[in-house]
Amino acid sequence: MSNKDFRFTNEKCLVCNKTFEENDDIVVCPHCGTPHHRECYKENAKCANHEKHSENFRWEPDFVPFVEEKKAEDTVQIPFSQSINLDDLPPDISVEQFHDTLFSTFPKELEDDVKTEDVAVFVRHESPRYIRKFQKVKAGKLSWNWGAFFFAPYWFFFRKLHKLGVIFLALFILLSSLSFLPSAMKFSESLYDFEVQAGELAENMENEEEYEAAVMKLYESVYTELNENKTGLIIFTTQSLANLAISVFIGVNADKWYYKHTLSRVKKASSETEKEKRREKLFLTGGVAYGAAFLAILFEKAVFYGLEMLVTAFLK
Repeated sequence: MSNKDFRFTNEKCLVCNKTFEENDDIVVCPHCGTPHHRECYKENAKCANHEKHSENFRWEPDFVPFVEEKKAEDTVQIPFSQSINLDDLPPDISVEQFHDTLFSTFPKELEDDVKTEDVAVFVRHESPRYIRKFQKVKAGKLSWNWGAFFFAPYWFFFRKLHKLGVIFLALFILLSSLSFLPSAMKFSESLYDFEVQAGELAENMENEEEYEAAVMKLYESVYTELNENKTGLIIFTTQSLANLAISVFIGVNADKWYYKHTLSRVKKASSETEKEKRREKLFLTGGVAYGAAFLAILFEKAVFYGLEMLVTAFLK
């Protein structure tokens, strides 16, 4: 099969841990769909995920393919001309079994006129996980997104939700800029000095009791200094709590926003009557954008660097 037809790109055989190549002889487990090199499958005498079969384990590729139609007796056709020859499967698995193994948990449509396979083509990266999240969102259930919680606002640019990315990036920059106020800078410097001095004490003192006594004395001195800086304490506390609250808000709502964004793009692409053109459009407009997330990080760093230079020059 040609490179564009190869279905296991970047996937690894769990027996030998080698990445599958285009011309490798590959078979899949009839119970869970896990791919193996044919020789590895024979040598192992069982599926690499055999122990998980009792848990109804189902192997899933990073990109979910959907069976489109049978072009010939020995071929299952997948979107973008990807195909799997039945010669590559164990002899006791049928086309129907293979289809059920991979796709039985997904409905054909998430909503009216929104096919799940189109959603998978658009999402691409980790599409099985997000399709399940979208099902929860549609059912009105809570769906938490750890990636968005920890990596906002960059997650929005990564998933091509650029408008939300710009909004939350601006909000985080605004909150972070409060740390450049004189009282907040003094508060941060006091905390930093405490950490540095405590580290020096740990390096220079061998007696643990003397170290604890010295740290407590240092803490009392710094605590008094911090407590006197009421404005800095308020700014620091407000900034920390606000960042946490916004991150939680994003973690709770990210999947819902991404679901609405995906539905909008899929419905917009449905104007393309030809299936291949529609999927090509979804494939190009969807997926992830590492470059956009990286640029967002660089932009934020540049803004903070500029603010730091301005504040430093002003204080001088």
